[in-house]
Amino acid sequence: MITLFPTPDTTAMVRTVNPKQWGRQREGYPPGGPADKFSASVAARLAGNSENEPLFEIIQSRGQLQPIEEEICIALSGAHLRLSCDGRSLELNQSYLLPASSTLQWEPKASNLGYRSYLALGQSKEKRYRKPWKDIYSWCPPKQVVRILEGPETTEKTLDYLMREQWQISPQSNNQGIRLYSAAATPSLPSIPSAPVLDGTVQLTPTGPIILMRERQTVGGYPRIAQVIDCDIDMLAQYQPNQWFRFEAIRFKDAQYLNELQQQQQQAAIIGIHSKCQGGLTFDENIKLAIKRIVIQL
Repeated sequence: MITLFPTPDTTAMVRTVNPKQWGRQREGYPPGGPADKFSASVAARLAGNSENEPLFEIIQSRGQLQPIEEEICIALSGAHLRLSCDGRSLELNQSYLLPASSTLQWEPKASNLGYRSYLALGQSKEKRYRKPWKDIYSWCPPKQVVRILEGPETTEKTLDYLMREQWQISPQSNNQGIRLYSAAATPSLPSIPSAPVLDGTVQLTPTGPIILMRERQTVGGYPRIAQVIDCDIDMLAQYQPNQWFRFEAIRFKDAQYLNELQQQQQQAAIIGIHSKCQGGLTFDENIKLAIKRIVIQL
C-alpha cells in the first residue's frame, strides 16, 4: 500500500510510469515513458529489471510503501530524496534488499537537486551499484542551459527572442508540457495547420513558449520555433517550478554527437552495475502488491 502524506507542494504526486510505447501516434497516442528516461533506466537496472518494466515516478511528495509482503530489491535514482527503511537511511543510485514486513519511507530534500525521482522494485538478491557521476554524465549541458535546434517555423525574430531571455518554469507545467515565462513581450506569429510534434518541440503560444514533454499530444497548431535536443529533455524534466535557464542553439551534428554520447554512457552505466538477478518475486508481482491500494491522507 502506498500512503501519501500532506505536503505544501500542490504538484506532489506518485505515479506508475511505463516505458515508451511506439506505433500509435497516428491514433493520437504519444510514446510516453518516464520524463527523465536516463534516471529511470539507472533505477531499473539497479533493481535488477530491464528497461521495459514499469516503475514509480515520485514528484516532491512525502509517503511510504507498506507493508512489504515479501523480500524485495529497491533502487532510487533521479532527484534527491530522503529515503529510509524502518529508520535506516538509504542512498541514491544504489540497490537495497528489503526484508518482508518492512516499511519504505521518503520525503523531499530541501534542495534544488532535481524534481522527479524514480523508484524501481525488482527481484535481484544481490547488492548493485552505479558508476560515479562523472563517468556517465559528460553529455549533460552546462548549468542552467538547455540546448536547442531550430524548428520548422523558426524565424530570426523568434530565435533572438528565445536566446536573449532567461526563462522561468511556470508552476502550471505538467507531464505534457513545460510552460515558460519571462519579462519579454511574446512575438506574434500566425498559427499553422496541425502538424506533427515531438518530445522537446518548443511551441510559441500567445502567452509564451511551451516545451512539449513525454506525455505530449502528437500534433499541434502553434508555430514550432525550436527543438530541444533529446538528451536535454531528461535534464529539463528535473527542473523545479520557478527555476530558470537559458537556451543555447547548437548545430545538428553536435546534437547527434551528444545524443549518441548519452546512449553510450547509459550502456556504460548498465555495464557498471554488477551481479545478476536471482529468484524472488517478478517485478509485475511486486508492482501489483505495491499499488494494490493507494491511500491519500488529506
